[in-house]
Amino acid sequence: MASAILGRLKARLGGGRRFRRPDVARERPRWARERPPWLRLLVQKLPLVLAVVAFGVALAVAGWLFLSSDDTLARRAAMVPYLVVDVTAPGDATGPGRPIAKPGEDGAAKPVATPAEATPAKPDGETSGKPSAPPHDAPHEAPHEAPQDAPKDQTAAPPGPPPPQMRADGTVVLTPAPVPEITEDTPDGPLPRISSDGRQPWRTYARPFPGPDQGPRLAIVISDLGLSGAVTSNALAKLPGVVTLAFLPYADRLDSWVDAARRQGHEILLALPMESTERTYDPGPRTLRVGLPAASNIERLEWALSRVAGYVGVTSLSGSRFMTETSSVQPVIDVLKKRGLMLFDSRVAGNSVGAAIAAERKLPWAMANLIIDADPSRGTIDAQLRKLEDIALAEGAAIGIGQPYPSTIERVAQWLPTVTDRKLVMAPVSAIVGRQKLP
Repeated sequence: MASAILGRLKARLGGGRRFRRPDVARERPRWARERPPWLRLLVQKLPLVLAVVAFGVALAVAGWLFLSSDDTLARRAAMVPYLVVDVTAPGDATGPGRPIAKPGEDGAAKPVATPAEATPAKPDGETSGKPSAPPHDAPHEAPHEAPQDAPKDQTAAPPGPPPPQMRADGTVVLTPAPVPEITEDTPDGPLPRISSDGRQPWRTYARPFPGPDQGPRLAIVISDLGLSGAVTSNALAKLPGVVTLAFLPYADRLDSWVDAARRQGHEILLALPMESTERTYDPGPRTLRVGLPAASNIERLEWALSRVAGYVGVTSLSGSRFMTETSSVQPVIDVLKKRGLMLFDSRVAGNSVGAAIAAERKLPWAMANLIIDADPSRGTIDAQLRKLEDIALAEGAAIGIGQPYPSTIERVAQWLPTVTDRKLVMAPVSAIVGRQKLP
């Protein structure tokens, strides 16, 4: 009876398969028995293959980081907003509640200017964002001497300029802007103009430069400032006044930034938005373009010129397309000459015609010899600065232009004190006018 019940139970559970004897070996499937040798070898070596691949990937990433880390960090830092804070020391030698001073151009202590200090106090009831006209107690003219061997295609400045006036902190005093005699009021804002007695804005607003020729001249221009408050503050905090700064017309609080820069002795250029050869790059609204009529480009140019006062001329780091077209550049040069400004040709395009047309139309001009941070890694910037020194020694003058990358500001600030070791003289861009030859 028990045997019968047990037999039925085994049948219901699958014919006794669950009670199969453990000593009976199962037959492997055919695909497992007939595995090709290469597949068996791959399965055996798979851990080693994966380890080699992982090591190769790690090595490639490490190599890329080693070669591009400076560039990557510089570009990332330029995009990440940060805040520059003035640290005050109560009872410090600079006085209670004043920022701790930074070294000036001559080694003297130089307090850091801030945009808050640059914004003039407004009278009650005044709502305009434009600063009120300051008193004109400083001389309006800051001409530069004309070298005897200057090329004939340049507009020479009158000889014998007065020595620059200095503040107690060592900064050079610039003529306060705007100067009514060289300012034309328009619906868009103030435009520069030549005064009735012949004064030109590019000379009046220039940073004074000593008359005697002390050796080959070097100038540095940092362009495209104003859009980022943190980046602009970093440039103003770390760069001495001998460095020329170029501001974009779209900047918020442009009056305050330019005033702060000029208080520290920086000569100012206006960075115009111009059409680029890179179709994916948009310089912004009111860009000067090759396909537009001359009247439209002039209207856009005068809008940009009316954004602020106190600059000596214009430049552009975006005009690789516009500055190569003679028919587009000529009307711009004519407006600049009419308004007493200078042109600084950044030569972002090797075939730029800006300097050549300016020389032909007798417009004061200067041009960049090098873009110092096309590759913003620290080593490359250092190499470009050394190359710039060699050009200045060989040709008598040289200008480098760059953008306000953290690496650019850092390397330029550290390089500037070494310039005198090679008997070179740092100068503003306006002091290079008349000292370069056309390429």
